[in-house]
Amino acid sequence: MVKVVLKWGTKNIEAELDQSLPVIKFQEIVYSLTRVPIASQKIIFKGTLFKPETDLSKLKLQEGSVITLMGAAEENEIKEIKEEKKFYEEMTPEERALIYKEKTGEILPAGLANMGNTCYMNSSIQCLKRINELKNFLQNRQIPAGQGAQGLVGIALQRLFRDLDKKGEAVKPIHFIQSFMTAFPQFAEKEQGSIAFKQQDADECFQNVIQCIEPQTNYEDELGNKTNLIKDIFEIEFEVKQTNNDNIQEVSVKSERSKKLMCTIDNQSNPVNQLTEGIEVSLQGTVQKNGQDGLLHDFTETRRIKKLPSYLAIQMMRFFWKQKSESSRTEATKSKILRSVAFPKILDVTPYCTQDLQAAIEKGKDYEKRQQEQANKNTEEKFAEYKRKLESEGKMIPEDTKALYKQFKEVQKEEDIKQHDENLYRPHGQGLDNGTYELVAVLTHQGRSADSGHYVGWAHKSGDVWQRFDDDVVTEVSIDEILDLRGGGDRHMAYYLIYRKLEIL
Repeated sequence: MVKVVLKWGTKNIEAELDQSLPVIKFQEIVYSLTRVPIASQKIIFKGTLFKPETDLSKLKLQEGSVITLMGAAEENEIKEIKEEKKFYEEMTPEERALIYKEKTGEILPAGLANMGNTCYMNSSIQCLKRINELKNFLQNRQIPAGQGAQGLVGIALQRLFRDLDKKGEAVKPIHFIQSFMTAFPQFAEKEQGSIAFKQQDADECFQNVIQCIEPQTNYEDELGNKTNLIKDIFEIEFEVKQTNNDNIQEVSVKSERSKKLMCTIDNQSNPVNQLTEGIEVSLQGTVQKNGQDGLLHDFTETRRIKKLPSYLAIQMMRFFWKQKSESSRTEATKSKILRSVAFPKILDVTPYCTQDLQAAIEKGKDYEKRQQEQANKNTEEKFAEYKRKLESEGKMIPEDTKALYKQFKEVQKEEDIKQHDENLYRPHGQGLDNGTYELVAVLTHQGRSADSGHYVGWAHKSGDVWQRFDDDVVTEVSIDEILDLRGGGDRHMAYYLIYRKLEIL
């Protein structure tokens, strides 16, 4: 970050320029200072005209460098925001979003318009946007155009994320829909005799989007190592062990990778009631293959996680193919399992890890235990100090210690929420793994078939407050409402769960 002087006609205006960000970010700052529309700005430094693809880090800008601005302000005059007096009702949605961010430090939440059965896409995008690392990468970098139609999906998603943060109202994702459906024509199918698109599976949309942007998210970490953001975020590395049921001495081990975990719900005669049960079932199975003797055998296959990703995407296996029935005269269809399956706010994946990884996790758990003991002592000291303060001020103190402690926790609530959010969204790689993940996004489906019904996205906001993204309508809900999305009956139930890894400092 350097402080530069913006020379605009006879005026010299101080501005801050972050050379690691794209040109558009500086142009937004210039607009806020001068009201010269971005499209009208001509910014020049030592003969170099700033273009969208200009790499600012190569311009050798220093403190006090003079940058020339050419262009007329809106209505041909400079209007400083702090001097503008405008009623809220008179503001454009973008102005409201800007004021909201300046006053609260938060982004004004915006929904996505349903363009005809595109709720599966809208909910997938809102869940992806909750992943800070992906959102920041797309918003602050100039990502390269990929090959073919799929290469344009990442560019369209980048543009859509930016629109959602600044528009201040529901966004019509027309450009993204066009790019996505060009890359995957099957999503462009329309209902018979209708202009509306056919309902699609949100899982297929979610996985296709991250498949498209993966080649565009290569980068170098702080140590200069080449890596990939999508792999960092989602990729789970498994150790897969296959044991011959007819000869338990015959064991083979291999590695596999996936970008999601499965939660089996239809478990034959053993009903699944908890997410943890369904994950365990999905990691076990039987395969047939030739043994060392050349004959066909059944092998028990067991998967265990050997490397934890930053986020866990978990698909609830609610949909299945129901075969065509001649007797009932029904066609084959993708039906839905409505069973209630509870899922936790905090998920411990230690039981699903290899022994080596479990050993590393145990070190993190031991350290966490010591930290928690110290945190409890700190809380006791703060509580005692709170009580002494009330006494010194002559205020009424409840005789019931529990009532007083509850009062104390209410006072501490804002600080606790801030600490929780900092711990939850702290950049990864700074602490120890303790095998736990916290829920940050949920994608739900309401209806009895994958080919119909309605999808909604739910994303964590702060503390125990969440946001519900029902297409263009955004509302706040509590964590209790989120954990109630377990299923059972014709209501919204979790189909995709996204958890973020917790680390202990």
